Amino acid sequence: QTNSKHLIFVVDVSGSMGDESQKNEQGELRIDVARRELKKAIQSLSAKDEDERGGGSFNIVLYGTLPTVYKPGKMVTATIKNKEKAVEWIEENVKPGDGIDNAQTNIFDAVETAFNVISDTKEAKNLEKGADTIMLMTDGNPSRGKFMTRNDLIVSEIKRMNKTRRIIIHAIGVGQHNQMLLGGIAAQNDGQYLSR
Repeated sequence: QTNSKHLIFVVDVSGSMGDESQKNEQGELRIDVARRELKKAIQSLSAKDEDERGGGSFNIVLYGTLPTVYKPGKMVTATIKNKEKAVEWIEENVKPGDGIDNAQTNIFDAVETAFNVISDTKEAKNLEKGADTIMLMTDGNPSRGKFMTRNDLIVSEIKRMNKTRRIIIHAIGVGQHNQMLLGGIAAQNDGQYLSR
């Protein structure tokens, strides 16, 4: 749970998210749970819930081998119409990856992409127009991207990039994920780490 009004959801859609051997007690795949929770989180936001950055807003970054942004270059105001369109996009796109484009887990590049959603490194611009919170979810270890085998470098570089943006990063790990990495990312960016 969060009181944040401007969120970017960074969601793992690598092949392991569709592992048939890892269903929960309700018979759901990890990707099914991710899809359901993502839709619920988007629908809970409201354009009428305003702060100094304006009405509630969101964006989504999906990642396997490569990251994909729902709406590049901007945060999406959480109007009823925009949320309905996002839910439709989630239904079509939040599915386990296959093939070379989506089989691997590229955590660093996904977070970097989320930082650059509004494509601005100026502190004032990010604090006025950007996200205040990132929700990062994965079920694995980095297997692609910059510094993929070095937890310490991933954590320190994310902290460096976040110095002027000042975005809270919450990390949610499911299954056999990298607890040290996710815990470090959350701890260094004023967030919480949850293991599910």
